[in-house]
Amino acid sequence: MVQAKYAYKAAQPDELTFEENALIEVLNHEEEGWWRGRLTASGVEGLFPVNYVQPYTNALSDGVSASPTAAAASSSAPKPSAVIMARTLAFKRNWREHLLFCNQIFYDELERRNVGTAVLSEIFGRWPSLVLLSQAFYKELNERRPQLVSGESEIIGDIMFSHLPRCFIYRDFCATQDAGLLRLKKLCEEQPALGKLIKDCERRTRAGVLPLASYFIKPVQRISKYKLMLEKILKYTSDSHPDLKNLQQSFQLASVVLDACNEAVRNRENVEQLFLLQERVIFTTAVPEITFFDQIAYLGSRSLMLSGKLFKVKSGKELIVFLFNDMLFLTVLHNSKEPITLPLRSSPKLRAKLKVYREPFYYNDVSLGSPRPEIMSTLWTLCPTSFQRFVFCFPRMAWKAKSRYLEIRSLHTTHTD
Repeated sequence: MVQAKYAYKAAQPDELTFEENALIEVLNHEEEGWWRGRLTASGVEGLFPVNYVQPYTNALSDGVSASPTAAAASSSAPKPSAVIMARTLAFKRNWREHLLFCNQIFYDELERRNVGTAVLSEIFGRWPSLVLLSQAFYKELNERRPQLVSGESEIIGDIMFSHLPRCFIYRDFCATQDAGLLRLKKLCEEQPALGKLIKDCERRTRAGVLPLASYFIKPVQRISKYKLMLEKILKYTSDSHPDLKNLQQSFQLASVVLDACNEAVRNRENVEQLFLLQERVIFTTAVPEITFFDQIAYLGSRSLMLSGKLFKVKSGKELIVFLFNDMLFLTVLHNSKEPITLPLRSSPKLRAKLKVYREPFYYNDVSLGSPRPEIMSTLWTLCPTSFQRFVFCFPRMAWKAKSRYLEIRSLHTTHTD
């Protein structure tokens, strides 16, 4: 709970108008410098500037915390599950309004300017589907709200469980997010009028400078909150609670959806890396060209696990190396005057080319070891040993990659021995 230090008159339809000393219940932190709240006197909800309010000093004595942060810190006692469920409703309402705001400011405006359905689909992907999903989700939760507020019911797990399977739409959105942003950037460069229109739309956002790209990041962030939200509800749900089973099933389903979204993001990033390597690596007659998108026996698609610099022990020669799930690929900069940043990212500034250094090291030719004391712990080291084998030394910072490498190598060896 906060109290208004000054009176404020709404400048946008979704903002609150309030008088000095008005009490506002904080519902959520929206954009930087703006919170969402509800006027206790009228029940009207909307956004308000943070610098116009202060913590309500009598709030703690009334049993209400001064802010969401203070509420978490003021007591370690379990909160009633109904309170958390009410916050779930606020979470869905805020997310729905965010989607609708972006739809109104950007999507609808571009549609009115006859940008074209195909172009809109390339840029926004499944955004319209996200809007419809969020509206349906919020509608059911809002219909349950009176019972939640009155304490007549504390059950929302059935609603969560029925809607979460549809959240795989987020996976599709995550998989095409970067492609949509690249398409938008290219269109703005090719059509200055479209670029100007996008800038005009961005100026209509509350901050006045919030780019369209920032809205594309939100779905990726929000999907992870479903799992956290359900985890918190379960924490305050007793074993005898009638909603326990629904909530547990919803939590498991939310975990599956989140894993699918994360996997889609990893696959998207991996494809981008492979594409850039195929485009940037120069092969020689001594080393046959490799198709990085090849399928690997027993392992499926090739994936890049780690990239970085490697120094030869004796000569100190610097190599740019890429550790895949089937090989270690070594390259050098084709032109030392054109530096390269790892991991590779598609950018107009990326001009560096890589030249293949030698044939790749496949698993049967590589062993693992620890870095030597005299070698900097932040470097990878390739140490030649007897029998024409090599030791690939990982620093501590790459331990996760090493563990993953061992798992894949074990799988590979099992199928080839």
